[in-house]
Parts: sequence; C-alpha cells; structure tokens
Amino acid sequence: MYRFKPGLNCVILGEGITNIKAVVPDKNYNVGGIRFKTVPMYNKDSSWHPRSSNWVGYIVTANNADYYFAGDTDVYPEMKYIRADVAFLPVGGTYTMDWQEAVEAAKLINPEIAVPIHFIDVAGNSDDALNFVRGLDNGIQGVVLKDLLNGVSLLKNSTIRIQGNKTIYFDPMGIEGEPKDADVIFISHSHGDHFSIDDIKKLAKENALLLVPNDCVKQVVDAGYTNIVTVSPSKSYEVDGLKFSTVPAYNIDKDFHRKDSNWVGFIVNVNGISYYFAGDTDIIPEMKDIKASVAFLPVGGTYTMNSSEAAEAAGIINPLVAVPVHYQDVVGTKEDAQNFVKDLNDTIMGVLLK
Repeated sequence: MYRFKPGLNCVILGEGITNIKAVVPDKNYNVGGIRFKTVPMYNKDSSWHPRSSNWVGYIVTANNADYYFAGDTDVYPEMKYIRADVAFLPVGGTYTMDWQEAVEAAKLINPEIAVPIHFIDVAGNSDDALNFVRGLDNGIQGVVLKDLLNGVSLLKNSTIRIQGNKTIYFDPMGIEGEPKDADVIFISHSHGDHFSIDDIKKLAKENALLLVPNDCVKQVVDAGYTNIVTVSPSKSYEVDGLKFSTVPAYNIDKDFHRKDSNWVGFIVNVNGISYYFAGDTDIIPEMKDIKASVAFLPVGGTYTMNSSEAAEAAGIINPLVAVPVHYQDVVGTKEDAQNFVKDLNDTIMGVLLK
C-alpha cells in the first residue's frame, strides 16, 4: 500500500510504514502505476490552512476518469485550471469553503459530477449539502454519497424512529414489546393511529420529552407525564438542546384533518441532518417554505395525499431524500409507496424503508 503525504513534515517515523511518497503542490506523479497530480489547498482569509504549509488536493486518474479531491480549501482563482470528471468539494464552512463558495468552485472546474463533503461530522450540516446540490449549474450533476437515513427506521403506519445522540419517535403506533428507549416523542395530531397512550407507555423513558398538540395534552398529563411541550403550527422551538419547528398539517378538500385543529408536521435537526415529518396532510401552500434534506410524506390517500400528490409535494419541498409513509397498515398499499418513488423528480432519491 502506498501512503501519499504532503511534505516531509507529515512523515512519522516508527509507524512501520515505509512505502511513503512526500508530495508538494503543482506536481505530476506516477507511482506504482497510479497517476495523479497535486494542486494547492489553502484558505484565503483564515489561518486554518495557510498556503505556506504546501498542503495539497489531488487529481487522480482511475477508471478512465479524473477525480478531484479538494481537501480543506477555499475557492481560489487557480481552480479554473483544474480539470476533473468528478469533484469532491467541502461545503461545511468554518475551516473550508461554505456551500455557496463550493458552487462557485464547481463552476470554475465544471466537472460532470460534484460531490459535497466535509459536512455534518466536523462542520456544516445536511442543509449545506442540499443547498450546494440545488445551486449547481444544470450541466453539473450533484450527488450526495453520505447516508442521510443512517439510524432511521419506519415501523407501522407513520411511525419513524431516529437513533442518534437521543432516540426519537414520531407518531408511534403498534409498538411491539416494551423497548422503553424513547428520549423524545413527537405527536402530530390526536387520531388513534398517530397518538396512542399505550404505545407511548411502551416507549417513554423516565422523564422522556413529549411534544404534543393542544388536544393531546390532557391525556398525556392524565397518564402521569410531566415533561411536555405543547406545540402549535408555524413555530420554532428549542427544548433540552433539540431544535425543531412546526408546520401546518391539514386537508384541503376533506374534513379528516381541519386546518383549525392546529395539528402539525415537524422539521427537526438531528445529528446535523434536517428531517421533515409531514404528519397527516394534503399538499398545502405552506410547503413552498419547507426546507429539509429528508422528507417523510404520507402516500396512502383517503385521509392524506395519495402517491402522485405526495410526489408533487416532494417536488415543491425538493429534499435530497424522500421516504413514503402511511401505507399498508391503515390505508394504502406497497404499490402506493413504489409509485411515489417512481414519480419523484430525478434529483430526489426515493427510499422505501419497509
């Protein structure tokens, strides 16, 4: 195995690695049949990555294509000389380009495919990747390779579980066993397939946080819960370090979910990823203002959007990933979920979680 290190100062003796090649910017190399070029990598306006350090990005030729790995860099004028079929560009800001600057860098390089990196884990979040992909010129395809559904599962009906620093549930229904693992439970409205005290009891840890609309409060209080936040549409909240906002959830041409009921969907940021949980809703005008990297949308029809309407809603919201919910268990079929995925815009990844 070859180890390519920028500058001799990065060669650490005693690691037992001997096959090392020290590299500097603006050079062409052919090592063991691997052809690559180094390019500068530096910050223009901060001292995190000074140009004097001679750190590098790489353009590697493999599989009949050139791949540019930018490293931690700002956009700089010399990028107009970089040619690559695929460009991996940092988008998280702070130590590197932010997403807007990364879009500018992609315009200079003009690859066929641009992949956002350096977000979520150290700096930046999924919205930086979303904005980058949506901001690219039409001739450049944006591709997000990070798994935005890691730790996410769809249980019965619309029940979403997200495992992160905290274990979060949305609208738990039909929970098997008594896992007692929920730190946070979001409830969108008071219908029995979304709000079940019995299922909350199976899940809630001691002092679990419950976020519920006004018409659910009495039941959770009567059940003995005290860590409760009453939510209403179009509000922003920060509770116990968890940031989220609410959006309306209602029907347009049927009375199952009236707008004046003040039921909600949620936009929650977990582990640097923004998730939109729609609840039971039709396509509504407020969706044009929703911004999230992952959208969970009902597709079963009857009480909510059907599959084609949900695909239209996804086109309005324009997430990176769209997941169908609310099918098979109450209304709707697996085919509804499959049709939803099939009808999505090419720029949205549809994922079936059950």
